[in-house]
Amino acid sequence: MKPTVPVKDGDLTKQEYFQIFREYRMCEQNLLNHRITWNLTIQGFLFATFGFCVQKLLELEAGGDPAKIDQARYAAEQHLRFLVNTVSVLGIVLSMVILLAMCAAGIVLWTLGNAWAKIDEHPPYLPNPAGAGKPLAVLLGFCPPIVIPVVFIFVWVFIYRHSW
Repeated sequence: MKPTVPVKDGDLTKQEYFQIFREYRMCEQNLLNHRITWNLTIQGFLFATFGFCVQKLLELEAGGDPAKIDQARYAAEQHLRFLVNTVSVLGIVLSMVILLAMCAAGIVLWTLGNAWAKIDEHPPYLPNPAGAGKPLAVLLGFCPPIVIPVVFIFVWVFIYRHSW
């Protein structure tokens, strides 16, 4: 196996730079994909838990002999209300964490785009490895990773405020 030697900037062709930038961007895009998937999976679990708690609260309010189960019912109701609020707060916190991770990826990809622009100043021109060199395409591509956590934050805040 041949030992690796550090490469000077001038030793790489523009196509090799392009390939390196493209692979780096693909890695960051995969991280974005994983973060979105984690977020949606966790949010689905939280909504299912929230729905289960609300269902149980309704069942508690619906029936039973008040003389025998009044204390147990009250305790169960308090625990379920606490769980409903906890699930809401957890949804808010997780959405904020995912949003921060998405912003971090955006910063990395923005920095890569700027670095590529410096390398690709002189002919032959190659498109930016993201969005085929179209800044609007790159910007629109970041809408879902940013907007989805923001929407979940608003939904969970709404649920939390209305669960009292």
